[in-house]
Amino acid sequence: MHISQFAARLLEARKARGLTQAELARRAQVSTRLVAEVERGERSNVSLATALRLCSEAGLTVALTGPTTEESQHRESARQSGRLARAAARRATWGGQQIRLSEKGREDPGAWPALGQ
Repeated sequence: MHISQFAARLLEARKARGLTQAELARRAQVSTRLVAEVERGERSNVSLATALRLCSEAGLTVALTGPTTEESQHRESARQSGRLARAAARRATWGGQQIRLSEKGREDPGAWPALGQ
């Protein structure tokens, strides 16, 4: 839900219960300014706990839902495309050399042989 939709529903529910912004703020244990900013859609960074308290005190119920199957498939397709693109970029830029960062018993790093020799 977009913040403007939440703001409109909170305002409507508060008024339907006959509460002032100050009364809702007191009950939800937040400032009146926060309630006003949320209702105007100016405050989108409210914590989940605060948003749930505001909803509860205004008489709104909350239902958590997940993405639709189509949305899930689209996201998975985008993730897979990203993984494939990153793998292709790594293959294209790999120089073909590996170096050992440490090897027991060798004190001179210049004497280390390259892997694969």
